[in-house]
Amino acid sequence: MVRYVEGNAKRAGLVRMAEDWKWSSAWRREYGTIEQKKILSPWPISVSKDYLKYLNEPQKDGEIDIIRKSVNKNVPLGNDAWCAKMINKYKLGQTLRGVGRPKA
Repeated sequence: MVRYVEGNAKRAGLVRMAEDWKWSSAWRREYGTIEQKKILSPWPISVSKDYLKYLNEPQKDGEIDIIRKSVNKNVPLGNDAWCAKMINKYKLGQTLRGVGRPKA
């Protein structure tokens, strides 16, 4: 998901490299001052040393579609077991149903 967000400006053709977008966390992590970096939250996982290369590689259409569906429907994004756990924990079952009245 971070890759999707940090890659938005590159995907939109606003910059050549994702970390060149001055308003992104990728730019701040790479080029920001110590004070600017302080406002970034720590990652919950370790960041690969090849992250910028990975960030700038095109994402597959299927990946982007899955992320957009998750965001638009407010559905957790992850493996099936984790999603099921989050859906139960936060009572998100309604997000799995389609929009509108049920068909008879």
